[in-house]
Amino acid sequence: MELISNPKAEYLLGRSLEELHAESREWLSEINFCAEEMSCYYKLLHKNVPYLDFPTKELAEIEKEMIRIDSEDLINLKSRVESHERELATLMKNTSSSEEYEYRDYHRRLQNDIYAFRGMIKTFKEAIFALVRTS
Repeated sequence: MELISNPKAEYLLGRSLEELHAESREWLSEINFCAEEMSCYYKLLHKNVPYLDFPTKELAEIEKEMIRIDSEDLINLKSRVESHERELATLMKNTSSSEEYEYRDYHRRLQNDIYAFRGMIKTFKEAIFALVRTS
């Protein structure tokens, strides 16, 4: 029986360490941009959504999600990518095939986490846009 291979995994294994480094740098840039976006969305919500004595349930839920994203998800993801970058610097100095394989495997897992994060951010933005449109 022939195993079905994962084209993304094969592509990742064939890429140079420099390409993986460039991708990690792009992730860091994207994470920093998302942090700035959270601040803008907070201002947008408070500018466009009328505040009475208490926020609406939807606004309270979005603010809770925004705080979680900003104070947990972004910080955690950024820390993991920065650590990954430090590992690359070490790997470039003394390369062993097992260390490189582990680095590439972790890079793939980080890549999957970035994709999942992008999906979560998209859903979050859709909720903000819907709330702003209805207010």
